[in-house]
Amino acid sequence: MIRGVVIPAALAGIVGYIGILAKPSSSLFSYHPAFMTLAFIGMLSSAVLLLNRDVKLSRRSKTFLHWLLNGLAGIAAAVGFGSIYYNKELNNKPHFTSWHGLIGATACALLLSQLTFGGIMNYPQYAKPVLSYSALRRCHAISGTTVYLLGSGAFIFGLFTTWFQSQASALAIITVIGAQALVLGSILQQVWKGLGVLNKSWKNVKN
Repeated sequence: MIRGVVIPAALAGIVGYIGILAKPSSSLFSYHPAFMTLAFIGMLSSAVLLLNRDVKLSRRSKTFLHWLLNGLAGIAAAVGFGSIYYNKELNNKPHFTSWHGLIGATACALLLSQLTFGGIMNYPQYAKPVLSYSALRRCHAISGTTVYLLGSGAFIFGLFTTWFQSQASALAIITVIGAQALVLGSILQQVWKGLGVLNKSWKNVKN
């Protein structure tokens, strides 16, 4: 019930709410909150959650959709990052002067590396001399979780920026934080279980 209804509703609510506040195309800045939220909260969350065993899709379909959503998240993040960077350039404002900016920039950089890592996962034979497929999966899961945590952290810090504070009420901020905490908890639980399975298979391979 929670994974099938509540979590998707929370994701749709967060992305939709930020999109409504941002009004994409109303200004250059407006693309930043809308596309960053879509990338890190909407698409990355969905890319992870669809790998859950409860999702009734074939492994091949899950892998393809996971790859597709991550790729789209990368494009959306590039739009969000580019819009705020160019907007600050136009207004002669310094870059990365807050925790929101620093963590967000780090998340974007690591997302790019994670997408590259995901590409390698499709061709494990080329990495076999260095890492086994089981080791690749473990590294991919851990690095992906790190990217998601950084993206979520940047998102939460973003809720306390001047722009968002001027747009939303305290109740709205608390609600958004609660919804994201629910999604994050579900994802971390899924990843933890997945790593447990991978650790067992890793031990079996070593033995």
